[in-house]
Amino acid sequence: PERQSFWLLLQHQQQVLLLQRPAAGLWGGLYGFIEFATAQEREQYLALHALQIETTEQLPAFRHTFSHFHLWIQPQLLKLKSLPDAVQEHSGASWFRIDAIPAVGLSAPAKQLFQQLIATTADSEDR
Repeated sequence: PERQSFWLLLQHQQQVLLLQRPAAGLWGGLYGFIEFATAQEREQYLALHALQIETTEQLPAFRHTFSHFHLWIQPQLLKLKSLPDAVQEHSGASWFRIDAIPAVGLSAPAKQLFQQLIATTADSEDR
């Protein structure tokens, strides 16, 4: 079987927001990006929080395979004009610099996306 997950990558300057997942469940206790079951939930979140968005980029979807299902991840990168207060309401929310993989436990797909952010940021700084 296949499932979908819609991820939101919030970036402000050289920082990106990660959330620590609850101890129980999939990727228990690990850090990752904000996740939604549907694209509509993601859009509702954006409307509710009224973030000051500089740019939006739909990143390529990719598949992560578990022993019993495939998870299609649809990531969206939002570069923010200002650091949002509202996002801090998430329990376990922390901002991490994009210049290196943070020294916290990351799910494999979150680590993969973080590495892409590092590479993309380094490429744009080289130009």
